[in-house]
Amino acid sequence: MSDEQVGQNMAALLVLLRAQPDEKRDAVVEGELLRELGRFDQAITVLQDSAARGSDRAAIIVERAREGKTDVCVVERNDFSF
Repeated sequence: MSDEQVGQNMAALLVLLRAQPDEKRDAVVEGELLRELGRFDQAITVLQDSAARGSDRAAIIVERAREGKTDVCVVERNDFSF
């Protein structure tokens, strides 16, 4: 799959996500799609509330958006308890 096709698929996913009612929309997923599409300001705006509420994932995505990074990253966590 080409980079252009990947971008088109992410843009299509974003449209589908935004078509959902607000209570079913996942701001973290929306913010991540925006970041990967290079729409950093929009990603930060979407994720501000989630990051403020303590979402580690949202905070990491906001940080990467502020850095202007679109690449997918792996976040390792060792604080899981079962």
